[in-house]
Amino acid sequence: MGKHLTKLQYLNVSFCKFVSDDGLLTLIEQIPALIKLDFQNTSISNRTKQKIVHTLNSRRLYNITLD
Repeated sequence: MGKHLTKLQYLNVSFCKFVSDDGLLTLIEQIPALIKLDFQNTSISNRTKQKIVHTLNSRRLYNITLD
């Protein structure tokens, strides 16, 4: 799915109960234009949150909303 969203800049999956760690990580890796991510109140693990923050910070993205 993310391969077709290359220009997506904002992703909000907050309160989505069925978002998986692997699914969100895959999307993040496939969306190079992403500048804001909101995944509050999801079941994403703390370990995955750290991976996401690391990945996005390596792109110099600092607008990340965590729980």
